Amino acid sequence: MTRPARFALALALSGLAQGATAQVTTDGQSATPYDDVRGWSVFAIASGGTVVSCQAVTGSGADTLVLADDGGLSLIVPSTQTGENVDATLWIDGLSSPQQATLSGGYATVAVNAVAQSGLEKGREMALQISDGKKRSYALAGTTAAILKAQACYAEKTGAPAPEAPPAITGENVGMAYFDGGRFRQRVDGSWIEEDVGGATREFQESARTADSVTLTDGDTRIRIDTTSMQILQARGNGAFAEIHAITGLDTYVSPRAG
Repeated sequence: MTRPARFALALALSGLAQGATAQVTTDGQSATPYDDVRGWSVFAIASGGTVVSCQAVTGSGADTLVLADDGGLSLIVPSTQTGENVDATLWIDGLSSPQQATLSGGYATVAVNAVAQSGLEKGREMALQISDGKKRSYALAGTTAAILKAQACYAEKTGAPAPEAPPAITGENVGMAYFDGGRFRQRVDGSWIEEDVGGATREFQESARTADSVTLTDGDTRIRIDTTSMQILQARGNGAFAEIHAITGLDTYVSPRAG
């Protein structure tokens, strides 16, 4: 069974989405409470006495949201869609990205890559649509704590390496800068792209880095991402920089698959 299918089956059979007490599932799986953190309940999922994943759960019924870790992160939500592998769309603060979902036992599971994980940790709201089903929205309160707790649970229960503490973000390592309505993201070839909620994009080349900022250029337009003042500034030609956005979140360069 694939990782997403196993996650969905474990959740469906344990009854966690309905807030039920963790119980042994019909296929020999069990869900044991691990900890609670910032509105999320974390469970260790075991099969045959061996922990195979940890799940951070919030919400109930159709609004259940699960962040599951078995060495890789997945999103799990209830779904009435049919099939096995279907298209899905994930929005984080209005920015959309195409995904693939695995359906099993009344749940849809979406594997989360590093770019999406960054958005889940830094964003304020997520929406997910499975195939042509209803688009559901979720507040992202406490997601960073939930992901870290699920990772810690999995590391503790399985002996897997514990996740490393995230580095401090400076001008020297910044690769993602979020603002209200969009983000600047570094790509695998070193170039940058600006993305907004309307789907518009603009490409930039990196021209300078310091300990406090990175500077991008496109023609006579210069963009400075200042990690100290938490501002995105713009200048044209030889003009002075002026703020155009307040930075709402920062991350390092996170995924060679981002394109």
